[in-house]
Amino acid sequence: MYIFEAPLKVKSGSKVCLVAFFGQALDGEVDYSYALEVEFNKYRKKPEEVFLIFPGYLERKVELYFENKSKFYNNAIRYGVDVPVTVAYFDERANLFFRSLHLDSSFRGYENAARDEIVRSGLYNLASERKDQVILKSPSGTVFIKPSKKEFSEFIKSSELAVGASENQFVAFCLLSRSPKNLVVKKIYIDTNSIAAYVEALIFYMSMFRDGVCRVATYYSYSSYDGMNDARPDIVDDVWLIISASRSNSMGVQMAKTWGLDDDQVLTILSYTDSRADRIGDSVLLNISSLSDLAPKAPQKGSLIKVKVVGENFYAEAEKPHPVTIKAAHKPA
Repeated sequence: MYIFEAPLKVKSGSKVCLVAFFGQALDGEVDYSYALEVEFNKYRKKPEEVFLIFPGYLERKVELYFENKSKFYNNAIRYGVDVPVTVAYFDERANLFFRSLHLDSSFRGYENAARDEIVRSGLYNLASERKDQVILKSPSGTVFIKPSKKEFSEFIKSSELAVGASENQFVAFCLLSRSPKNLVVKKIYIDTNSIAAYVEALIFYMSMFRDGVCRVATYYSYSSYDGMNDARPDIVDDVWLIISASRSNSMGVQMAKTWGLDDDQVLTILSYTDSRADRIGDSVLLNISSLSDLAPKAPQKGSLIKVKVVGENFYAEAEKPHPVTIKAAHKPA
């Protein structure tokens, strides 16, 4: 289970809500109840509302757990009689459907607006908790060479956003909320295999919502700029392109044009740049520029050693530094 606080807007105001995301069925009601009790104990401050989020195909199973006012039910309403508790089931497109467990939510009728706020808050919470792993800073005296050949002193690693099954499944839920609306996805292309855990969880959800027997989609890693031209498929009407991260969304825009993709067929998970309505292929799941020290600044210039990221946490020299010859004698007077 992944739990976090989310400030959700409601009409002219907002409420601080506690969101518990149950990515997938555990062994039974006892496991759900224990997980909820342990996690809720970490949040002593009383929330204004509580949301419990489950995939819709588990609805019958989950409803049985609440029927007899079980321990799971009592843990869910532990914050008091005046705090609404809502069970929210999501479908294949991550649309939310509310079922009031205790009192009625202020967000009823605004389910998908609440969903978008939950996605933003949950992802931002993950990025904030692991800021130093998600945003790598180049070692002193160096600058990163990006796959696009551009230089910058920070490197965004979306693969460090989530740890463990529940968080990976939450990222998959967030991706579902931005899935292409007018096509059946059968092929998913990713720029790096480091985000495969999110895509595996995403395909699991897609498969469970359809028939739960076979995988309904496959994914391919095209190794960023080096392989994007060779990976171009002949048929693109069942393709979804998911890019791990981009400072300016340039890869998504370029590939949408060369591959002939619609705007909702391209999504960048993390970026420093908001999407624009007049650009196809620059849709962004979360802008994390507020977590960056350098996002608003221009790239550094000078004789910095150029390095590139290799593997998880290692750097390699991308090119030899420029030699400098000192011709004059330098010594104290």
